Amino acid sequence: MLEFEGLEWKLQGNCSGKDTERFFDSSVQPSDCSDCPVWNNCIIYAVEHNENGWWAGHWFEYKDSEGPDWVEEFRLGR
Repeated sequence: MLEFEGLEWKLQGNCSGKDTERFFDSSVQPSDCSDCPVWNNCIIYAVEHNENGWWAGHWFEYKDSEGPDWVEEFRLGR
């Protein structure tokens, strides 16, 4: 598991300070993820903490706790 030095990285995300309710509606994909400077942190954090909702432009539900197959390449690169 990655060790996050707090969650300060979230403050650098394109979604910082925006209404978070939209990240829990599976029918509306947020557009601010595609060029987010903390995309890698976001996707890895979501997988490792079994988060639900939109994270790094991908919909997660607890049953998907392993995350997409390609997440492993980001883990290895950190």
